[in-house]
Amino acid sequence: MPQAIRSCGSVQSIIPTSGVTTSLHTILALMKQRWWKDLALTKTLSFARDRVVEAYYWILGVYYEPQFSRARVMATKIVLITSILDDIYDDYSTLEESQLLTDAIQRWDFEAVDQLPEYSKDFFLKLLFAVREFETELAAEEKFRIFYLKEALKSQARAYFEESRWRDEKYVPTLEEHLGVSKMSTTYPLLASAILVGMGEVATKEAFEWAASFPKIVDASSAIGRIMNDITSYEVINPHDFPHSPVVYGLVMW
Repeated sequence: MPQAIRSCGSVQSIIPTSGVTTSLHTILALMKQRWWKDLALTKTLSFARDRVVEAYYWILGVYYEPQFSRARVMATKIVLITSILDDIYDDYSTLEESQLLTDAIQRWDFEAVDQLPEYSKDFFLKLLFAVREFETELAAEEKFRIFYLKEALKSQARAYFEESRWRDEKYVPTLEEHLGVSKMSTTYPLLASAILVGMGEVATKEAFEWAASFPKIVDASSAIGRIMNDITSYEVINPHDFPHSPVVYGLVMW
């Protein structure tokens, strides 16, 4: 894949050539027309935000090399699935419905779909099918990776539910409680495993064990992302609401 690289001090930025741009447009078009259309553009999930381009370019910043094409597509799909899950917990489901979805994801069993309302039933099935599709694409010696992805998605759902419960109960957690849950909900811990799923031999079991151990680099990135998000959300989205985040509460009271 042709590319030009410009150095600026210690920073290198990739300037796509026309061939690279054409390839990216083709990948994005296929993803939108096929996978995203089937996933989100349905009556039950019409509230889902179309973030295909945003998600793909985000993951492109993680790895742009041609050999990681499969990994990019898989990671982008995981980001989009998680985005819909976030919307369900944040904007669409009641607390009771959120609990049902969380329980179903913890079970990770097709039979769990029976307890869900129609819209989350649709999402849950597509989540399971998407992960099964990833497993099919992996070689026999790579299939162990799916276990780590499932566990990360389960943790993500638990964090989203806990935040929903705090919101609906108007509960202001302590800073320790808040960061214990909300660092998980940044998706950085999930992405630490997700970006490895489609990679080659470098994605060993040891690499997944390391990613799942919540290493310091993931912990620090999650904390920074969470605090930035809390401040921006309060200032831009809901400055007149009660500051449920102890980070924002401290700033407002100060």
